Amino acid sequence: ENELTDKRKDHFCKVFEDDIPWVSQITDQLITGEIERNTIQYRNYTHDGRVIWCEWYNSVLKDQDGKVVTISSLIQDITEKKLAEQQREFDRNNLAALINNTGDLMWSVDRNYKFITSNKAFNEMVMQLSGETISHESDVKSISGFSEEQLQRFMSYYDRAFAGETFTEIEYTSQPIEMWGEISYYPIRKGDEVVGTACYSRDITSRKREEAERLNNLQSIKEQNTKLRDIAWMQSHDVRGPVARIMGLINLMQNHSDKVDSKEILNYLMASANELDVVIKKIVAKTEEVG
Repeated sequence: ENELTDKRKDHFCKVFEDDIPWVSQITDQLITGEIERNTIQYRNYTHDGRVIWCEWYNSVLKDQDGKVVTISSLIQDITEKKLAEQQREFDRNNLAALINNTGDLMWSVDRNYKFITSNKAFNEMVMQLSGETISHESDVKSISGFSEEQLQRFMSYYDRAFAGETFTEIEYTSQPIEMWGEISYYPIRKGDEVVGTACYSRDITSRKREEAERLNNLQSIKEQNTKLRDIAWMQSHDVRGPVARIMGLINLMQNHSDKVDSKEILNYLMASANELDVVIKKIVAKTEEVG
């Protein structure tokens, strides 16, 4: 036992400080025979002061009385394996943070039309539309909340991506709320084979509404321009006729008053004035419409 204890002390002088308590606990359990075999991973210092990851396998041999006689140990340097695992874990967490830190929808589908993965925004959208929770390998065709026509259209998009095409489509949904989405499809390749498609949908409802508003404004401007042209036409043509007649009649009275019937001239003047009044009222009405 003293020999085991001395070896234990020599071993623990190399263990990384944070790992000493629980490694010591495991060692105590081996020495007392509480556990007979186990495998643990811990950090250890090398002779040059570097920290490495070790995998420690232990097996206890007891005598007939159940007393621990020998502890067989095998320690392997698994630093590269551990660092690779940590990098994969970091990559998974980093990817999850990236795809979930957005209101845009992200999901991927394999060639059997089953979900590979999806982000939080997509899951919430599906829940809102169908009341369903999707999971890995859920069938995309089984999600309710979409019309048969919409489902068939999405299936055709997936097929295009499975054929190797990268493209973007605009999709409109009216229920439960009106929404326009710009959806991009990217084939997922394994070597030369397309094994699925990654999908990214951006909400462009505001952009579409702004476009519709601009079109409405352009139409209003076009209608106003038409009315302004009508006013200009009336001013240049409809007004000119009665004004010219009035001026002619006044000139006739001024220069030939002894040869014309004044009463008849006045009747003509009144008719021309009435005609001019009608034209002016039309111009005023048109101008009010433009205003």
